[in-house]
Amino acid sequence: MNSLKSIIALTCITGFTSTGAFAADSFFGPHVVEAVAVVHEIPSTTLVKLAAVNASETCSFWGWHYRFDHSTPHGKAMLATLLAAKANSKRSSAWYRTSTASGTTESSGCSPDTMATLTGVSIE
Repeated sequence: MNSLKSIIALTCITGFTSTGAFAADSFFGPHVVEAVAVVHEIPSTTLVKLAAVNASETCSFWGWHYRFDHSTPHGKAMLATLLAAKANSKRSSAWYRTSTASGTTESSGCSPDTMATLTGVSIE
């Protein structure tokens, strides 16, 4: 159990220190992480559902609003941070670049390529 706590602590520190968020990015949170999905049909992409969304800056791809590339060291740190938040029922804040198809759904223009892109996350 102590090793699990150490891993979670390290994950949190990594997530806090490597967010890479920019001042021009939008900020949203803190909110409950409802779901995190790594989908093999969309290479190197993780999809994220938060309990609330900023609908004017995101689109909805089957209920998913945020995405990021988990194949980079930064993406791996964000994935670990989100999973730690989910596993420990902690709220997470997100920095993101707005969707290029804001306000749409999968039937009206939202796709993984147009979703809001996470650039940083933190655990409350």
